[in-house]
Amino acid sequence: MIEQMTYRQLLMDSLATMESCWNNLGDVALCLIFFEDRQNGCFPFEDGDEIPLDMGLLEASDIPSVHVLEDAINELLDVHTYIFNVNNLSEDLSEDEVRSGKDGHYSYSPFPMNPRKTMEDLRLEASDFISYALADVLNSAYHLLYNREVPDDFEHDFFFPTKEAYAVLASDDANMKALLALARFLEQKRDEASSLAP
Repeated sequence: MIEQMTYRQLLMDSLATMESCWNNLGDVALCLIFFEDRQNGCFPFEDGDEIPLDMGLLEASDIPSVHVLEDAINELLDVHTYIFNVNNLSEDLSEDEVRSGKDGHYSYSPFPMNPRKTMEDLRLEASDFISYALADVLNSAYHLLYNREVPDDFEHDFFFPTKEAYAVLASDDANMKALLALARFLEQKRDEASSLAP
């Protein structure tokens, strides 16, 4: 069970979730970009190397799925910046102020060295990871609004949100509105990525 947190802590947790989401989406984008190099043995990195996410690299790609991921990452970055700035949050936080070790937040996973065997599989993975980001954002919104765990029966709803799921999260709170707008954007990008997959 998630212990009660202050509103500020919940906001910081939401920001950490967004950071994790864009790192994961960036990993998938890099897998797509470097797929042919890896297949041809021209990949300059080794297992476990961390590759910084360079948005210019995504922008320069000619792979449509990469551009969908780029759009999703940019929206995550924009909403992250908005929530951070509008709430006058500081990056100087004590360990007690955020759940930094739980749920994989604040972790940066090394570049996945065992990507899918085909480009088609990777394009499907782009759609899947946007779905995970969507569910994570809606989970964060639920935590922010209710300061408690998401009930089990909502788990599926947040991967494929219905009008009812969005209605449960409706609020006049500016941060909630930003998170819900982000979720709707991610839902559109998930559908776009799905249309590009075989």
